Amino acid sequence: MPIKKCSKCKQEKEISLFYANKRMKDGLHSFCIVCHKAATQARKKITRADPIVQEKERKYRAEYRANNKQFCNDLTKKWRLNNADYIQEYAKTYRQENKPLIAYLCQKRKIDLLKRTPNWLTEDDLWMIEQAYELAGLRTKLLGFAWHVDHKIPLRGKHVSGLHVPTNLQVIPATENQRKTNKFEVSNGA
Repeated sequence: MPIKKCSKCKQEKEISLFYANKRMKDGLHSFCIVCHKAATQARKKITRADPIVQEKERKYRAEYRANNKQFCNDLTKKWRLNNADYIQEYAKTYRQENKPLIAYLCQKRKIDLLKRTPNWLTEDDLWMIEQAYELAGLRTKLLGFAWHVDHKIPLRGKHVSGLHVPTNLQVIPATENQRKTNKFEVSNGA
């Protein structure tokens, strides 16, 4: 088995214990994985302690995300698909540990829903809203995955708020509704 000497710990180790580096003649880092991880952890400790470095890091990351929005979104989607079980378990644990907060947010949403339901709705309008929720329940039961009633224009959007009326409702898969959250995008040419 080929051997290489680590430039940090000065020990001879198998080449499988070195990261690849295309810029080096032999295609490997000059120091082993153990030394590399130790150096990275030491650098992180210094970075976490220094507020100026933290601010620079935050700005750099925000700028990178802004310049590479599609790439970052694709990476996030890929991670979420590969870690769906972890996300689900984390959400379940979070809800259990934060029951008062979750109860408050649910109550706040109910109040907002009532505030955004206009008085001028007719009995037919109320019936159509009820039918949308029944349809979501029926689709969930028949198709085996969750469906939600979504507000096309969100009730609590950042820039625009819609009403709880039949024309603002659509029944969509729960994953799509959760991905959309309270965003509203105007389609061009529509």
